[in-house]
Amino acid sequence: MTCSRLTPWWLALCYGSALSAAGATAADWQWDWQSGIASNHTQASRFFADAGSSNQWQSLLSLQLTEGNLRGTANLQHNQSLDGAGSAHHGSLSALYWQQSLNEQADWELTLGKMQLDWGVGYGYRPLNIFSDYQRHPVGIQVEQGAQLAMLTHFTADGTWQWLASRSHYSSIAPAQTQQGLGMRRYWFDGVNEWQALLYWDQQRHWLAGASLVTVIGESLELHGSVLYQQQYLSPKLPPISEATSPITLPTQQHSWQTLLGFTWANSTGIQVIGEYWFDSRSWSKRDWQQAQALAQLAFDNAAVNQSTVDGATPTDAPRHAARYGYGYRHANIMQHTLLLHWSASTRFWQQMSDSLPAFSTSIDLLFGPADGSVVLTPRMQYQLRDDSSSLTLSLSWRYYGGRSNAAFANLGQHSVTWLGLTGRF
Repeated sequence: MTCSRLTPWWLALCYGSALSAAGATAADWQWDWQSGIASNHTQASRFFADAGSSNQWQSLLSLQLTEGNLRGTANLQHNQSLDGAGSAHHGSLSALYWQQSLNEQADWELTLGKMQLDWGVGYGYRPLNIFSDYQRHPVGIQVEQGAQLAMLTHFTADGTWQWLASRSHYSSIAPAQTQQGLGMRRYWFDGVNEWQALLYWDQQRHWLAGASLVTVIGESLELHGSVLYQQQYLSPKLPPISEATSPITLPTQQHSWQTLLGFTWANSTGIQVIGEYWFDSRSWSKRDWQQAQALAQLAFDNAAVNQSTVDGATPTDAPRHAARYGYGYRHANIMQHTLLLHWSASTRFWQQMSDSLPAFSTSIDLLFGPADGSVVLTPRMQYQLRDDSSSLTLSLSWRYYGGRSNAAFANLGQHSVTWLGLTGRF
């Protein structure tokens, strides 16, 4: 049994034993915690019949420890329903790795263990983050698990070379699927541009090849872009309307592309604007979503006239069968084409407006699907209550899902999510 699957008390013992085995006597440590209320509001849609709301108290306590060449992060998470639906808690090791220089020049380094590794560039989506597909900028608490790896790094005058063997859980389409692979990465800076190239192979996706570029123009503008080729991927295939009783299949598809282009603009007053476009050929197209909605509507229509639904089920099973046609929501990107606009104002900006304003910052994210008019809007506000040897921040976030009546996000079944919480570090 691995440490990451143990109960919280055994997790703490496992973590402490690992440090003791490494000769830890006075480790550097840091506590991070989050706690707050998440309120979810659902609505009936073409795929989901239920509408309502639920409220949950979420808490997370994380301990980051460093002792010599050993580093790790242990987490204890607790979720308590405020509607009488029960509670759940669990512990995990999101990272535990050993990192050691191999020569006196310190230009060769070896890393062994579980580590969060992200090679992507971008704000809303990062194609080169090939080891995890966690949601970017979630509303609420999310614990991101690292990948198990053995990695050799060589530092050069202009960048790095890296070779690794890894094991990770990546696919949201098949969460139980494990990828084990080998790869290499080259990063270099030519004085103006940051370049990156990688090549990776695992038994599920086969070959992946990607590259990225980040460049700065003047003092305020940054441009970034990345591209990733993936040889194999899983994608749910819907039956035609004329064969609605046929099951949904999950075949292996060949050859996909992910691309991202974006910019970041910032000024000295504390304003930042980010604009991005990305494309993911693995996701469902507008035509796929139209077909899925038609099949889901057929399931409800059959129930309405008291006929048998798909697969010969009874009419009362219609909501369950309609929901299964929303399989496309499991993709890392729900739509093939996505546009994002991010605007933020730091504490500096607001205090320049008035010295009497408290130390707070604001941001707004607008996600738009040009193919069907999908919209996701996320305003946030943070208020710094304390910022010295320890920190305390009050956060308020709200995420709205909508768009045209036939838009993918408008039919997600989730209308909005609200988060009010505290974040601290000590």
